[in-house]
Parts: sequence; structure tokens; C-alpha cells
Amino acid sequence: MNDQTISGQAENLRLTADAVPLNEANALCDTIEALRDQLAGILGTNDELVSEAHRIAETAADIVRTLANLRTTIQDTSSHHHGNTGGHRPANTSNPTASTQTEKPYDRLPKPSISKPQPLPAGVTGDPATWPGRIEDNGTTDETRFSSDERSVAERLAQTGPNIVRRVPHGKDDRTADATVNGSLVEFKTLQQKDGQIPTRKTVKKMIRKSQNKGGQSPDVIIDGRKTGLTPEEALNGLKAYLNAPENADKLSRVRVWGKVFDFDWKREG
Repeated sequence: MNDQTISGQAENLRLTADAVPLNEANALCDTIEALRDQLAGILGTNDELVSEAHRIAETAADIVRTLANLRTTIQDTSSHHHGNTGGHRPANTSNPTASTQTEKPYDRLPKPSISKPQPLPAGVTGDPATWPGRIEDNGTTDETRFSSDERSVAERLAQTGPNIVRRVPHGKDDRTADATVNGSLVEFKTLQQKDGQIPTRKTVKKMIRKSQNKGGQSPDVIIDGRKTGLTPEEALNGLKAYLNAPENADKLSRVRVWGKVFDFDWKREG
């Protein structure tokens, strides 16, 4: 087979792989997970039907990961042939999906710190004059001041350390982070426990995904779940589910989740 034929085939395969609807596939995985969680709420987590739905969700996620990995491999092969006339296929013909079956993106990343909630320093009260940090929020409109949920997050940051929290003004349609903390953009998200439904990993994953939609508001996210019964296990599983989804592994730099009885802090760099 001549170089032109090989290059043409690789290009056609790359174009075919690029056409794989990964966003739609991710949405389908989320839908399956939501169905599983609804069934678990009705039938209990040990029900056979719930277990089957869980297996389907995991299989769907594995398929999407494999497609994403295959697309990358084909693109690399295409680049190799375009850049090396007269060349042949690389000697390494190992199965490109082998590693995805045993190792997922999260497995290669640092692990989070999970601890009891950070206590307030001695002498700190509700009076901002006693706080080690401060909030700069002097706006008079919705675009320039914190919402009540955002302010609750900002207050905890200012109360627990020498953090300068500033509101980032933005319009209704802007994709801008809520605040800067010591000069770095941070997105605030707040979990609600509606109708007694305790947030799950699905909820955490959804919150992270919303923070990263359309280019992302910030790779540094704080999720406030202090008013809910969210567990550290569900927080961890939600983060893992997001990071393991195709093309998500490199989007986040830090995720903090605050629960009633725990603080969860994941950083890309240890």
C-alpha cells in the first residue's frame, strides 16, 4: 500500500472519528445515570433493576471513553503519515483501548483531601471586623453584588483565612466566574435539598459540568452543600464521574465541596 493511499485512509478515518457525537453521548450517559438514581430512590440501591441500570451506565461511559481514545489514536496516526512520506505504520500496534479498560483518567490524578469542616479561628464572629479576610462587594445591582448563596460562600472564605473575595461584575448572559479569591477566578455553586432529596454524585457532576459549559467560568470551583445531606462519598464519586467523562480530565484545577460534616478539597497539583 503506497503512502498516498495510507494517508488518504488515515484522513478519512480521522474525519469519521471527529464526527462521533461525544457531547450527545455524554448527555445520554447522564440520562442513564439519572434514571438509575430515580430507580434507586424508588426501589432501593440493592434492587436488581438498579444494579442493571448501573451496569448499563458504566458500559455507556466506557464506550464513550473508548471512542474518544480511538479518535485521538487515529488523529496521531494521520499526523504521522502526513509528516513522514514513505513511512510505515509504527511498530507499536498495541490495542489503543487496553489502558482505558484498566485505568481511567481520575486514576492518574492526585486524590482529594477529606476532613472535618475547617473551624473558625479564635475570636472570629459574625462581625466582619473580626475576620482575617474581607469581602469587597459594594454593588447595588444584581450584576455587581453577591446573591445570598454566593455571599455565604464568600463569608466562609473570609472568615476562615486571609482571603480577599471580590465580586466579578457580569451581565446576565456572560460566562464569567462569580468571584476572585486573592486575585484568582473562582466559581461558586450551591446545592439545594429539594423535597428532601439528598444530593448524589449525579448532582455534584452536574454542578461541575455547569461550571465548565461553553468554555467554562473557572477551572476552580467551590460547591457549597452545607445545607444538604451530601456525603463525602457522593462528592468524590461526582468528581470522579466528571473527570472520567471524555475530554474532561484537563478542564479542572481545583474543586472544593463543603458538606455539613466534611470539607473536600481536590487540587490538580499536589
